[in-house]
Amino acid sequence: MNAFGAFLFDLDGTLLDTHSIIQAGLVNFALKNGVSPEQAPFFGTDEFYLTTLGVPLRSVLAKVLKIDPSDSSLENHCSQYRAWQSAAYSSADPSALVFPTVREGLLALKASGKRLAVVSTRAINSVEHLLKITGLRDLFEVVVGLESTARTKPQPDPLLYAMKLLNVSPSQCIMIGDTEHDLFAAQAASTAAALVNWSKERDKVIATVSPHISHLHVITSFTQLL
Repeated sequence: MNAFGAFLFDLDGTLLDTHSIIQAGLVNFALKNGVSPEQAPFFGTDEFYLTTLGVPLRSVLAKVLKIDPSDSSLENHCSQYRAWQSAAYSSADPSALVFPTVREGLLALKASGKRLAVVSTRAINSVEHLLKITGLRDLFEVVVGLESTARTKPQPDPLLYAMKLLNVSPSQCIMIGDTEHDLFAAQAASTAAALVNWSKERDKVIATVSPHISHLHVITSFTQLL
């Protein structure tokens, strides 16, 4: 993959192992917002978690509360959830949040002159917070979050925006992610795509995207990006 000059990375599930804190946060949120103690644990299960991958927080919390995603109360709910989650990440071991080979791979890519960006459906303040506490922020020239574009992945807008800020063309880029949203966004943006082998839904994602993306890369280590 040395031919690519720019690398766009998803955050959750790709660079960082955040799923346990996300699951705990959803259970906590459910209990604090009227979901019964009998029902709340469901929101901490892999069954529910897998339905949230790549989905903006507003839509996830709407599912928990069984309300319309356009409900105005969701702004306050999102703020409440993010505050809890931010505190949880700050008290976690930062090194344990970074997937194996990620830090070393990013450092090597940066040292070789590659252009690096994060493209996430998280709120940009949350993305910045996680990158800073894990010591990864200085490796990225560009950070794109939920508010950066009108449409999110799987639409191509966030990727195209990152490319614009990096001043690179789609042919020079590859998008690395863990969900079909990441890969379909790459396809829509006419750029290459790679799936991390540690994706929670690896086999399902491959089965879903393979008929549409003929040259899907699957990486088992970030050293393969060099």
